[in-house]
Amino acid sequence: MKFIIKKSMIYLVIISSVLNISCANKNITSNANQPKYSLELIKEDGYAIESNAYIYDGMMRITNGKEGNEKRYGYMDILGKVAIEPIYLNTVSFSEGLAFVKVESEKGYYINKEGDVLIEKVDGESLGVGDLFRSGYAVVYSQAEINGVPDIIVINDKVEVLFS
Repeated sequence: MKFIIKKSMIYLVIISSVLNISCANKNITSNANQPKYSLELIKEDGYAIESNAYIYDGMMRITNGKEGNEKRYGYMDILGKVAIEPIYLNTVSFSEGLAFVKVESEKGYYINKEGDVLIEKVDGESLGVGDLFRSGYAVVYSQAEINGVPDIIVINDKVEVLFS
């Protein structure tokens, strides 16, 4: 699939690459200083980037260009190549090589940059919501409820439960 990357997108990729290398892969974003960019649709079933999208961990969230219940999310890499097709109901930015994606309204899992499912369940329970990994740890909410409240769990990148 072809798409158009505007000149300002190239600047963003270069700036992000330099920042990521010089800052040991720490995600640095600054709304005031980050260049504006856009990915324009060139046909009806093309891809789109939302105005609030940023590059995290070398990946940027994209959509299928549709609205409402038809809208789906995926990712492209910093070179503008679609890495993961927009098939998910919602997504969280990549961090430490993982991203949480929603596959149903109440269910999701973590994927890697190739789209492989790496973390689907924690303690045998499906995940409802997952946060960014930071220093090897993430907060997740399982679908299991305790007295009507989702179970909040802290996991590490080996899917070991540290707190529940």
